[in-house]
Amino acid sequence: MTSYVGFDWFESGYDEELISKAKDFILKHYYSDLDFLRKLPYYHETDEYVFIHAGINPDFKNWKETNADEMIWIREQFLNSDHSHPQTFIHGHTPNVNLHGIHDIFFANKKIGIDGACAYGGQLNCLEIKDGAYKQYHINKIN
Repeated sequence: MTSYVGFDWFESGYDEELISKAKDFILKHYYSDLDFLRKLPYYHETDEYVFIHAGINPDFKNWKETNADEMIWIREQFLNSDHSHPQTFIHGHTPNVNLHGIHDIFFANKKIGIDGACAYGGQLNCLEIKDGAYKQYHINKIN
């Protein structure tokens, strides 16, 4: 939200009224951005990987039955369960520091967490996948 309204907007803190005003401002001034985002798919799939915000519901035999809300918000259910799907799921949403104590990319059984908690003072992670090999990069917060 602050990317659109600026850090000054919330200098005195967050409350429901201020958040509501910020949403109205964004709708009025950045409708085309919101429209673009609304039209994006919830995941991108290749033969080897699924790129998704939070994860999938591991209870489904067909992971594509996971509803949109879960693809955006699921956490423990996905993180604490193995899945039998052929692809590796590359996800964010859960800061890696909560998964293995550091901000660096987290590798698990057919799951790769890339959330370096940049928005919370961590680092911005990048995972390069080339010829089956992984290279990790990150940028720390600039003060």
